[in-house]
Amino acid sequence: MRLGYELEKEDRDESDLGDTETATLKASVRSRLAKGLTARASYMMQMIDEPFMNPDAALYEDPTTGLNYFDKDTTDAGYTPGYMIGTGPTYGVDYYDHRSSDMSNLPEDVQELKLASTWAPSANFSATASFRARLEENALKKSSWEQSTYSPSLALWYAANEKLNLTFLYNYLGQSTEAKFCQGWYDG
Repeated sequence: MRLGYELEKEDRDESDLGDTETATLKASVRSRLAKGLTARASYMMQMIDEPFMNPDAALYEDPTTGLNYFDKDTTDAGYTPGYMIGTGPTYGVDYYDHRSSDMSNLPEDVQELKLASTWAPSANFSATASFRARLEENALKKSSWEQSTYSPSLALWYAANEKLNLTFLYNYLGQSTEAKFCQGWYDG
């Protein structure tokens, strides 16, 4: 059995980007369940304070009303665009300088679980099954970012003789990411 704790501090030269502090807690266990049968399990949890992000990356705020662009309105139209953006000589000042929400594709909280078991009934055959799950999330000021990863695998090894080894491996990777923002890809 193993237990571990790690604290990492990253100081950035640019003060607007903040300093990141990562606390990691790890636990793992390995056991021989029977002759030729082993099992391993590990768990890791990270708490990350101020991961690298852009503090003013999205969500235009109307300088006249203080409301977000496309805020819900009580009119029959459903939404009001508020202040007109995207035109005129003050486009950069009116749009880019009034963004009010942070964005990141890096997590604040991470949890990871790994399980594996190997069965080796003879000296020339073994089978290993494993599973990995990783859950990451970042609760931003006005939105959220989440990513889930699941990866089961199966490996079979057989040595027919001293000069011939056969290996079969199946690995599946399923990953989904969800963010509440959709950034436009324009303006360079």
